[in-house]
Amino acid sequence: IENVRLENVKQMLRETGLSVKEIGYRCGFPSPAGLCTVFKRMFGKSPQVWRTDELLNRKTLISVVHGGLTPWTTNPFTSRT
Repeated sequence: IENVRLENVKQMLRETGLSVKEIGYRCGFPSPAGLCTVFKRMFGKSPQVWRTDELLNRKTLISVVHGGLTPWTTNPFTSRT
């Protein structure tokens, strides 16, 4: 049950602008501290840090794709000579 709740937390962190506190309550965690403890134990970072990292990763992927680069075939850091 805990794993299902944590997956729901991750989905809401990705898809909503709700606070971590509100997401925790909606997913069945009785307190924000409890959610943060369990989340950090499972994923190695707090829900807020996870959300920030997820958003940065998504923005990077979007900019790479929309910039015409495909990360699996082109290295944007390689100089062209």
